[in-house]
Amino acid sequence: MWRFTTDEIRATATHIVEGRLGMLTAITAATGRYAEVVAAVAGAEDRAAARAAVRELLGVDETAARAVLDLRWEDLHEESCQAFDAERDALAAELARRRLEPADS
Repeated sequence: MWRFTTDEIRATATHIVEGRLGMLTAITAATGRYAEVVAAVAGAEDRAAARAAVRELLGVDETAARAVLDLRWEDLHEESCQAFDAERDALAAELARRRLEPADS
């Protein structure tokens, strides 16, 4: 049976939130710069080069670049962009709250 301490669970949850926040930050940047993203991807030789171009353009890591490239065109409308922004802001607030909570003994 697995046994985890509260601090281990908190650290894992924080890591997950940080990862999702990174992806959402990249997605919101990409939706605001979609023409540049499309040009970078269209000019790439292959998928790996497209990921590298997105990483370079947006200054993000591999996971975030994949999230941007996994976007569907139908997700570029205003409602979806607002939802991405809202989730990003909520996760940023959650992360800030977690960092202020004292660790369990």
